[in-house]
Amino acid sequence: MSIQKSGVRTDKNSQQLDAHGTYEFPCAGYELDISKRDNNVVDLHWHDELEFSLVTRGRVTFYAEAQQFI
Repeated sequence: MSIQKSGVRTDKNSQQLDAHGTYEFPCAGYELDISKRDNNVVDLHWHDELEFSLVTRGRVTFYAEAQQFI
């Protein structure tokens, strides 16, 4: 699996448009330096796939179903 540098593209319902991996191997890895984004925020988005995040410095706050996770 290669690591891709990518933004998040969404439709009008905030569902992420980009496919992850391939049909044969539906898995992808992404690298994101949040400190280089506006307001240190990743745009609201959702998808059916499971997502794992590894934070190597600082801290992060996730929101899901109106709940906050630090």
